[in-house]
Amino acid sequence: MKKIIMFAVLAVAFAVSCAKEEGKKADVEKVVKAPVEAAKPVLEPKEEVKIQPPVAEPDVKSAPAETDVKAPEAVKPAVEAIAPVPEKKVESVKRADVTVPEIPADPNMTYKIGWSRYIGWEIWGYIWASGIMEKWAAKYGVKVAVDFYSDYGESMSAFNTQEDLVGLTITNMDALLALSLSGSDVEVDIIGDFSDDNDQVLAYADVTTFADMVTHKIIIQRGTVSEFLLYRCLGKYAPEVKFSDLQLSHTGEAEMVTTFATDTALVAVTWNPHAMNILQQVSGAHTMCGSADFPGEILDMLVFKPGTPTAVKKVAVGSWYEALTELNAKDPSVRGKVLDFIAQQTGFTVPAVESQLRTTFMYYTPADALAYTMSDQLPKTMEYVRSFCFDNKMFPADAKSKDDVGIAFPDGSIQGNKDKVRLTFNPAYMQLAADGKL
Repeated sequence: MKKIIMFAVLAVAFAVSCAKEEGKKADVEKVVKAPVEAAKPVLEPKEEVKIQPPVAEPDVKSAPAETDVKAPEAVKPAVEAIAPVPEKKVESVKRADVTVPEIPADPNMTYKIGWSRYIGWEIWGYIWASGIMEKWAAKYGVKVAVDFYSDYGESMSAFNTQEDLVGLTITNMDALLALSLSGSDVEVDIIGDFSDDNDQVLAYADVTTFADMVTHKIIIQRGTVSEFLLYRCLGKYAPEVKFSDLQLSHTGEAEMVTTFATDTALVAVTWNPHAMNILQQVSGAHTMCGSADFPGEILDMLVFKPGTPTAVKKVAVGSWYEALTELNAKDPSVRGKVLDFIAQQTGFTVPAVESQLRTTFMYYTPADALAYTMSDQLPKTMEYVRSFCFDNKMFPADAKSKDDVGIAFPDGSIQGNKDKVRLTFNPAYMQLAADGKL
């Protein structure tokens, strides 16, 4: 009888232990990791997508003039079984105010959104060619077009000067530096992703430490987020080296690969696909530091000018999330169609496109984008950015401090000049998309 009782006691204890372990496992599975934290005059989409060899760098100087572009009749599936990128789920504990002013559209005007070569923005080409944007524009009774810029810097200049270019893909630092500090008021309506190693500091084998860089020329597109990345890498790996001591040489993105391969420069700072091309084509090139070292700091966004019609923003946001749903679809035929289009558009293979997507923390759903936009991390990131820009004399010469212009956040807080807000993070349209109310 004692043995029977003892056996019963042990069985109960074992059952309780298993239940506790299952409880722990369930608790762990409930935890969702939130991110802790990083575009281009106007070319109409082309008559057909011209595929460049995967290793060739696009020639921006010979870019064709504006032409009307028609969507291809059919897009072949990329491969038979392409696994979707795992969805990075983030739960938002805050809701955004969805009150948006109703700004009417001019029925005689075509409102344009500009984008440039970067894996996180290639989807805009698909949005246009697939007819997704046309469908959303018809829903709201407004004319909206997507224009590709072969040079990122040119897209920012065009945004500052062209009335009909009302939207632009751009990074957070460049929105502040090239737009807000240049006199343009801008509103961030989509945070699409952050660079998770798409931006890199590359060097030849002779350069093994950041201290070595002081004696070498560094090719970089000046006045862009590449400078911010280099600054952050120095702070992490060589704090004794001053950013001002570096020998920076401005190089356009289209010349980055050929210049690095033929010039005396031993260091390059750039983004994909140029960084990937350098690693593939230049013998001895290696990565010294990348944006994955600073998650959530290099943000890729869609901004609009103030006064942009409400319907235009709804068309853009609705089109964006519909296309992202296809890009991240579990059905390989749906996802493969988008990947194949991007591959044709860029001249890369589908595996190369997927490789770049793996170094991009895409916010595939509006809820995920909202979680970051409403988080405390966003103001911290922008404080890094504006401090870097001012400390390294990238603000206008007459700016007396980093508070020269104001940056407004969803919680109502403002960094800098409250009477001169030039950059506003507006989560309203992402919230409308998350609520299914677009």
